Amino acid sequence: MPMLEPLAGFMVRFGICNLILSGIIGLLFGIKWLFRGFLSNRMQYNLCLILLGLLTVPFLPFSLNSYLSGMEQAVFPILPSTSGIDSAVSQPLTHTTDWMNDFALSVNDQISPTISLLFFGIWILGILFMVFLLFRSAIQLHRIEQSALSLQNPLIYRLYEECLHKLNISKEIPVYSTAFFKSPMIVGFWRPRIYLPIHLISDHNTVIRNDDIRYMLLHELQHYKHKDSLIGCLMNLVSIVYWFHPFVWFALKEMRNERELACTSFPFTSGLGGNRKQMKRRILNIASYQRPDRIHRLKSTLVFTLTSVLLIGFVPFIFTTAADDDRYQ
Repeated sequence: MPMLEPLAGFMVRFGICNLILSGIIGLLFGIKWLFRGFLSNRMQYNLCLILLGLLTVPFLPFSLNSYLSGMEQAVFPILPSTSGIDSAVSQPLTHTTDWMNDFALSVNDQISPTISLLFFGIWILGILFMVFLLFRSAIQLHRIEQSALSLQNPLIYRLYEECLHKLNISKEIPVYSTAFFKSPMIVGFWRPRIYLPIHLISDHNTVIRNDDIRYMLLHELQHYKHKDSLIGCLMNLVSIVYWFHPFVWFALKEMRNERELACTSFPFTSGLGGNRKQMKRRILNIASYQRPDRIHRLKSTLVFTLTSVLLIGFVPFIFTTAADDDRYQ
């Protein structure tokens, strides 16, 4: 069945890419653990953003061989094609994809197209199921939003305006109160809205103080300032496509935790969600925070830069698009 061969070849390449991505994820979190004393919360989160970008590479619709060939001509336009320098430069670039094409072809010859199509069907069914779950969650969230009430407490609203001014945010984001959320939350990308749990802002609550509410509002507004809602949409898309990959799910879970840490400059042990005891402990962490000095920031930037270069260097190995001239070397 010649028409099914490209699809079967894609599944083989996609399987190889997932094995390589598993190693990349393990390497990334190993580096983060090793240099945890140097990397700031923001830098750790930015490394996860690079990983998020790598997870989209297998679905780019072009061949890397043609891209690398064009890059070679752009970098070395004056060198003759027969020169030793040009040969030495071009071999590392093109051979990064040659070995994967050859290996994918050899594996494809050993696997029946029917088996590849079976895995493809299971993968698509899983994607459809994940889309259904996401759609159901969106409906539930919409119902909660419909039941929320506009913030009526004038004292908290003044705190909110102070937070907007502090972060230089000109757009006034609507604030609502709801009984269905246990922790503050910002929802929406095009029309963002902040939801505060009623039990936290109630006049009868003597545990949460005004300073605590100010930190919560600053936390959620930092999410808006860093466009975390858009990143959240991309993470949902990745979780749908890689629904079968436990390492990707682990990476996304850690990324969500680090997003909470990175949205302020305070060293929370996790997000602002949780019960009262957990929130009180995290607020105490805020009080003990000390801003890193210049040397620490330089070390953090250096580790981030070197790790980023290392991660980006894996891009040629995780393309699933076949070369124009698939062949055995």
